[in-house]
Amino acid sequence: MLSIFCFSVNAATATWVGPATGGDWYSAANWSTSAIPTAADSVSIPAGFTVTASDDEGTINRLSVGGKLIITTSGTLIVNQTDSPNGSGIVALEGGEIENNGVFSVINSVTTSSNTVIQFADNADRDNLFTNNGIFSLDNTLGAYASTTGRGIGLDMVSPGRVSTFKFGGTMDFKIKTGCCLIETNGGGNLTLDGTLVLGSTNNYKDLRFIKILQGGSVKVAATANITVYSGFTNSSNGVINLQSATTTLPGSSFTNEGVVKIYSGAATTAYGLYFNAQGVAAINTLNNSGSLSFYGNYPKGAFYLGGNVAGANSIMSPL
Repeated sequence: MLSIFCFSVNAATATWVGPATGGDWYSAANWSTSAIPTAADSVSIPAGFTVTASDDEGTINRLSVGGKLIITTSGTLIVNQTDSPNGSGIVALEGGEIENNGVFSVINSVTTSSNTVIQFADNADRDNLFTNNGIFSLDNTLGAYASTTGRGIGLDMVSPGRVSTFKFGGTMDFKIKTGCCLIETNGGGNLTLDGTLVLGSTNNYKDLRFIKILQGGSVKVAATANITVYSGFTNSSNGVINLQSATTTLPGSSFTNEGVVKIYSGAATTAYGLYFNAQGVAAINTLNNSGSLSFYGNYPKGAFYLGGNVAGANSIMSPL
């Protein structure tokens, strides 16, 4: 008699149940699974808890943070999605905070997945904050993203008055699938970009859309921000910075620059520098510039696009 048994292993959710502050990641008693999270696990840090990762914590599958995660200078954490359905971000901030001072990597390894890699999710009571002072890498080159719909960083935070903030700093490496978005307000809300970012180089022009703002989204570059992008974006119908309010209601999309933004275009670029198109009938797109917003290099169709199939209104406010 031959008996065959088939077993399937599903990813577990390891929820933090340790102390509210000062708890160490590398302690099995601090997790609901009574085990240190592994590569098969999705990890949840609830609101009200601060978790410290001060060692090489290995690899996990997904991460959601409603409380706070601190990766110290001696800490290392890898989030590598290898088993998950499409849906929310691989790393989701849900009214939470991540502070990286060590080494933090987020990777999508599922070729059929259309997940956002880092998602600023909605919370009615708390803002989201991601701060990088260490070494941070993001890789979404393998996902099943179509055209420019794929995103590395997404925003879906629509509760009134709430703001998500990404503070650039340290060493950052963004690997985005060709033609896709680094940042997209896919669900709307308010996003602030701060700190210093250099994306690409004179030897590495990135074929990506830096920012796509839609669904009533708002992106602000803070006065203390200094952002440089070397773009080789080859979508001739869109821009490196894109305000495209694909909604039929107010308020449309807005981009506010109070800092320094420099977009350098490479020889292969076919995209616009800034693409401005209020598609919704009642939508009003707004560009507010009180900082320095500059476009350099090759834009065969022009550095600035206004209108197209516009049904709403475009508003530009910038000091002369």
